[in-house]
Amino acid sequence: MKKNLARAAIAALAFGTAGLAHAVPIYFEFTGSVSQPSATVGVGTAVSGGINLETDRLLSAGPPASGIQYSFIDWQPTGLTGPLAYLDFAGAHHEVPAYSSNYAMVSFVDGCQPLCNTQWAEDFNLGAYTDDAWSEDFTGQMRSRSISLFNIYQNQLPGFPSEGYDAFVGATATPLDIISLPLAYLNGTYFESISECVNGECSWVRDDYFVFSVDTLTRGVGPTSVPEPGTLGLMATAMLLGAAMRRRAQSSSGPVR
Repeated sequence: MKKNLARAAIAALAFGTAGLAHAVPIYFEFTGSVSQPSATVGVGTAVSGGINLETDRLLSAGPPASGIQYSFIDWQPTGLTGPLAYLDFAGAHHEVPAYSSNYAMVSFVDGCQPLCNTQWAEDFNLGAYTDDAWSEDFTGQMRSRSISLFNIYQNQLPGFPSEGYDAFVGATATPLDIISLPLAYLNGTYFESISECVNGECSWVRDDYFVFSVDTLTRGVGPTSVPEPGTLGLMATAMLLGAAMRRRAQSSSGPVR
């Protein structure tokens, strides 16, 4: 318990230092394995990662898209104490933000109004996205990356269609609801793409897209269960200060026998 309280205090200091003490952080930490492979990542490849969002930054994107999708976006966040999202697989570590244009999003797809529409799966999803900012005369590499989780409310039946069920009311849903809504068919996606551009004309070079199942998940509000890099920095600073104070006390009292 003392360790948890200390971690919470350090994280609160980190948020305060960044001017984000009013933010309500949401974290999803997960492990899983690739279920739909890409050309570079095979089925069964282990993945682990996390998505970290702040509710006060997630602002409504306006009227629902297609009448059923209610979205909240954090556009170009600044002062972050850690990545919006990260994913580890095949010995590599990938983060968002990575490039100049960044945003995070939470969406609720309300496919049951009030009856479930077989053409839509009711779900909530969250993710983080990053890419190079494009312009009409852009020349260089255009890169993009996204890490997302999707929680789909449907029963997998033998054959089509799947059986959907009502889980929330999109018009009243808020980002904080994703912490308490029941989990159903949960999976994630990773996407990365690179193109070469000359004066705004871009040609595809390569991309990587795969789907992974989520085997374990920890979600909640507050500091994540593993200290973020910024938190680790504060802990290291505290340890150095403590060591300096001990050395000063020893030098002032003479040799220790």
